[in-house]
Amino acid sequence: MIKNIIFKLFVVLVILSESFTMITAQLYGSFPYSENFTSGSQPSEITLMTPQTGTNSTTFTTNGMRLTAAVNNQFGAVYINNKQFSSLNGIKIEFEYGMYGGTGADGISVFLFDASVASPMVGSNGGGLGYGYNRAHNTFAANRQTGLSGAYLGIGLDAYGNFKRQVYQGDQRSNGVQATFAQNGSQVTLRGKRGTLNLSNGLGLGYTGYPTLITQSTLATAGIGSATINPATGSYITGGGLPANFNLRTTTFSTNPSNADYRKAFIDLIPNALGGFNVTVKIQQGSTVSTVINNYWYRTSYVYNENANPVSTDFNTSDVQGADATYTLDTSPPANFRIGFGASNGGLNDIHLIRGLKVTLPYSAISSDDSFSTCKNSSATINPLTNDVAYSGPITGTPTASSSNIDPNSFQFIDVAGTPQGISYTQSGVGTWTYSATTKLVTFSPATGYTGTATIRYNIKGLTAPYNDDGYRSEPSTITATINNCFGCTTKLYLSQTNSLYEVVTSSNPLTYPLIGAASVNYNSTAINPLNGVMYGIQTPTSNVLLAINADGTSVNLGAVSGLPTGVTFNSGEIDNLGNYYVKVTLIIINFTE
Repeated sequence: MIKNIIFKLFVVLVILSESFTMITAQLYGSFPYSENFTSGSQPSEITLMTPQTGTNSTTFTTNGMRLTAAVNNQFGAVYINNKQFSSLNGIKIEFEYGMYGGTGADGISVFLFDASVASPMVGSNGGGLGYGYNRAHNTFAANRQTGLSGAYLGIGLDAYGNFKRQVYQGDQRSNGVQATFAQNGSQVTLRGKRGTLNLSNGLGLGYTGYPTLITQSTLATAGIGSATINPATGSYITGGGLPANFNLRTTTFSTNPSNADYRKAFIDLIPNALGGFNVTVKIQQGSTVSTVINNYWYRTSYVYNENANPVSTDFNTSDVQGADATYTLDTSPPANFRIGFGASNGGLNDIHLIRGLKVTLPYSAISSDDSFSTCKNSSATINPLTNDVAYSGPITGTPTASSSNIDPNSFQFIDVAGTPQGISYTQSGVGTWTYSATTKLVTFSPATGYTGTATIRYNIKGLTAPYNDDGYRSEPSTITATINNCFGCTTKLYLSQTNSLYEVVTSSNPLTYPLIGAASVNYNSTAINPLNGVMYGIQTPTSNVLLAINADGTSVNLGAVSGLPTGVTFNSGEIDNLGNYYVKVTLIIINFTE
């Protein structure tokens, strides 16, 4: 919400005259973190992961980080190499994405893995989306790829639908859901932690675990559209599609939220009081945000089925499937996460693109943009905290949001490079910004003679633990000051005659009347509004048009005042301390906001 300081003027008796920054956290790691991916260059903290087969197709464009082009059999994967995010209080991830321009496969994955893994190995390409594994028999030995090392959670935005499913054939073998879906594609799927089995039959380290936890179609299918694991048995409970009925992929790419092809993902992991996290995934399509997975409890232990097993071993050429096997998987989260992305094309393809990434702690402070205006050579103040909030209360419950939870001493200005600048910051040739923790007011003092627009960013955090940690700082918001060519608070006297404005100099005897400037129309009944420093007048003769008079004597037509009579000439005016503008002839109130 943008907060404006506006004056509410009534003309009584006649007229109304009228801004990624990453702040180092004390306890919780690298929160908050943001990266637009629109510079066209590879950010220093982004590492391209080496595929187990083929090459990494990731490129960096001004549209975003493009993991694949619309070319068959491409694969791209990256991770953020120097940022660690504590798992203690959860994590929120949001980003804009594109899956478009091709024939429709495979999809994008977002993955969280153990930050203690110094050099992570990316998972399999194709349906694995860089997270899961792929086993194969000896004829297709080159297809064997382990799953992501240190893997904790993989979120698949699966255009084609293979990320969720069980498959057992010569060139592909992996566990998953065996149900027949009404529509296979456009699924949001969560896969779990890497397994610890190390069997000699092909189910070695990196080739087990990663169970499908929940999968949900975004299409309003009549048949099976979802499946959720039973953590006690490993079997799946199936359900229907999503009434919102939209496709994860689009025909074109758009950065405009009002365009139907705009896509954005929101992923929340909120700590559950019993352990693990409640996971929610929302997708924005155009201006609509739909919840696809709602508060799925990702527990700390699961019974799951390895249901793509050979009769004896993978190390032969047999396609005969063996019996399922049930295991218990410890899915406790690591102390700290790293974050990565993957995308695959196979026999079908799409452009897969990521941009506008933000990583924050759940219940971080929220700041909002603010704006105000002043006259040149005049300072003005605003309280930017009135429309901001911070939280209090337990993170596993429902914390309370209020501006009263903000620590007023946490306010800091942030420059264009993203560097904190404390509570005073000067922009050369523009002006100086200052903040008072006592009054909670920001004051902007424009440089002498400056007119135009000045902006500064700031952030804040909460007052009580854990929300008083730097990890809970808000994303930066912008304060905008518009410095107008107006009179401000002044003791000077002015005289208007026809279309000219004069200053009345009282220090000499007789008085002198130097010309300030002239407008293109005649006006009279001038007065300065003490609420905003603007001089107002009525166009003459016989007009009801309200004018703003600039400090150089020129004027701005503000339009006719409804209800103000025409056919008369107003010849004197005054504005009181409430912003009521009085003009001589008849008592009329004009509301400047209409």
